[in-house]
Amino acid sequence: MAGQQIPRGGHDGLHRELITAYNVVLIVGLVLNVLVVSVAYVSRGVQRCRSWYMFMISWIILSLSFLFLLGQQTGPQPIFGICLAQAVLVYAAPPLTAFSTLILVVNLYFGLSGGCTKPRFLLLLSMLLPPVVYLSVLAEATVIGLMNRLKVKRDRTGMYCHIKLATPAIVTFAVIGLSVILMVGFIVATGLMVRKKSASFVGQKVPASAIPLGIIIRIGVFTIAPISVLVLEALVMLQSKSVMAMSITAIMYAVLPLLAALTFGTQADILRGMVFWRSSTEVDEGMPVIRHPTV
Repeated sequence: MAGQQIPRGGHDGLHRELITAYNVVLIVGLVLNVLVVSVAYVSRGVQRCRSWYMFMISWIILSLSFLFLLGQQTGPQPIFGICLAQAVLVYAAPPLTAFSTLILVVNLYFGLSGGCTKPRFLLLLSMLLPPVVYLSVLAEATVIGLMNRLKVKRDRTGMYCHIKLATPAIVTFAVIGLSVILMVGFIVATGLMVRKKSASFVGQKVPASAIPLGIIIRIGVFTIAPISVLVLEALVMLQSKSVMAMSITAIMYAVLPLLAALTFGTQADILRGMVFWRSSTEVDEGMPVIRHPTV
């Protein structure tokens, strides 16, 4: 995240188009995530655990964080207060989504046998760990920013502000890395549990409530996507000085909230809740009811 002036001259038009694409993708993801959470909350036919709401809301927070500089992404540098506020949000939001995803995976592991009924410590962990991680990174980046005011600038892409020091980025990637390690462990454990459960149903039809393959696949696919983008972003930061490469990587990261909305907002019960103007009979004929409330 090296901070330099925005590219000018012949590339200015393309640069603005990239910023527009970045903003549009984030706005669409934000709107869809708000829609999905709202439908899940108000619809009597949708049951979701706290971990699911924490996960979805984390992507809403990330979208808002990366959109904080909207309207000030070109031209003169934004005022210090706005730039610092967005910079600390940008450093803190990815760890929030990472640990919210981890809690979702952990809840899936425990929920394979008990739905939303989890050990009490897990319920507390689900509610406290992501916010604590978020506030900790937020505080760390704020202190560093206040101590290095001249380092708080728009990054080279102009899409968001950052602190032109390695420490905040290293802390953010380290926290995310920790969540990824824990996540992989629980994914492996979940896979072993699924294998064991499948073996117990040899010669029988496996109940969807016992092994919710659709949910497992959704979570599995979604955990791979952010990890892949983060690895690519780290490589670009370390090896590439191209503003174009950095801009495309930023847009790829901006797609993740949209991917979250499409991955977890297209389950049948949520889609059924969205078509509230149709009678329940009409909807049920075309959409199977999903009763597993884990995610």
